Amino acid sequence: MPLRLMLSLVSQAADRLPVTRALQGAARGRRDWAGDGRAHLEVRGMHRPDSDEAVHELEQRLGTVAGVHRVEVNRTLGRVAVTYDKTRVALDELVHLVGEIEREYELTEAPPLPDGFEHPADSAPLARRAIGLGTSAVGLGLAFGGRLMRLTPLPIAVPTLLALADSTPRIRGRLERQLGVTTTDLLFGLGGAATQAFAQQPIGLLLDTFQRVSLYAEARARRRTWERREPELGLAEGGHQADPLEDFPPRPVPLPPGPIERYGDLATTAAITGY
Repeated sequence: MPLRLMLSLVSQAADRLPVTRALQGAARGRRDWAGDGRAHLEVRGMHRPDSDEAVHELEQRLGTVAGVHRVEVNRTLGRVAVTYDKTRVALDELVHLVGEIEREYELTEAPPLPDGFEHPADSAPLARRAIGLGTSAVGLGLAFGGRLMRLTPLPIAVPTLLALADSTPRIRGRLERQLGVTTTDLLFGLGGAATQAFAQQPIGLLLDTFQRVSLYAEARARRRTWERREPELGLAEGGHQADPLEDFPPRPVPLPPGPIERYGDLATTAAITGY
């Protein structure tokens, strides 16, 4: 089966997983964060240079809602920050209005922000870290259990090759372009823990668990820092406003492999031939 077709099938299957849809914000329809009289609502297509008219309409329509004091669009991160009186206007009303504007300007299918960008208020990064940590911990128990029960282990080459693919920029980069960053993280995280568990490799899972504890702590600290500092960012007018990044045209041809890519290919080939 061609690699592109296989990646397409994996992507379609992964997109149907409830955990993937939740992490991508599809389960709720729109990611948002609210606190201390201000809401940050996800808006699709705001990072595109051709969405100036939609941005202006968004600011005008939200600004005329009774109880809304200030509207600022962060076009880099695809969010609109709305300072409002919670006793006069409900968050659901603001979310509904944002959805109306997206439909009017045909932005419902546009991505909310450039690939690789994350808003600090998003819960998806923290959820991904928690899932990865939990999976590694469960896999650690399964690996020890398999050894105690003297079950036939999976060949060690399977988790090794999966880890090799995860650490090879060329392979992981292609997967991220085909499947997306979230799905690729889930694929390597869940797949790596499962294969190491069935290969009965507790040492590798133990090290992986320690690493994922650090990653989870980092994501949680980032979220807490945002919640603590967000009120300060909103004190000055324009504190949440940002223009879109410059839209560079795609390259006419792919970049040729550099020394790092050539070394990576050589190391990957050498590692595979070792098995």
